[in-house]
Amino acid sequence: MTNSSLAGKVALVTGAGNGIGRAIAQTFAKAGAAVACADLEAAQAAAVAQSIEQSGGRALALTCDVSREADTVAAANAAREKLGPVLWQFPPFQKFDEGGFEAFLALLPHKLEERPIRHVVEVRHASFATPAFIALLRRHGVAAALVDTEGHAPLTDVTADFIYARLRRTQPDEPEGYPAAALDQWARSFSSPRRWRSTTPATTCGSTRSRPARWRRAA
Repeated sequence: MTNSSLAGKVALVTGAGNGIGRAIAQTFAKAGAAVACADLEAAQAAAVAQSIEQSGGRALALTCDVSREADTVAAANAAREKLGPVLWQFPPFQKFDEGGFEAFLALLPHKLEERPIRHVVEVRHASFATPAFIALLRRHGVAAALVDTEGHAPLTDVTADFIYARLRRTQPDEPEGYPAAALDQWARSFSSPRRWRSTTPATTCGSTRSRPARWRRAA
């Protein structure tokens, strides 16, 4: 795995306090994932999470006995609340099927034990660049992942009450991955998304774009 192959994802690793579990947690962190380190021993979980954060990663220590359902649910809740929403990724060959996709969105739970769950979908096939797809996401309150990477133009319509961005066009010689000016530009676009009356997607999946896109939101 490359240093950014799991960027934007959350990994929940059980038995992360030592041995294979520790190695898996560290490998996920090196690949860019935020890692929830769960273990029966709180001190060992905390030590692994601390080592990941000291190396520049994101981690959360959890005490968890996976043989107990309550512990497992609590660990999943904590990972979701602390490390982000649920990201659903679709392969590049997956085409947009309005009926099938609506059935999938209808199955997504938006609460777990009265706690809200946020969902994001990441699609890459050009067939998703249609108003019908954006309308479905808005109807179900699901966000479209904005992915800034080579060969993939982001869908910039705001379809939920949050924005989920995966900035993957990092540069090895930049300490923060992106030049400061580029990060400032992204920050401005996130803090004040433009309002558009059109619901037509701003871009077509599969093309490239080198700068932050203008946001689209229904009036």
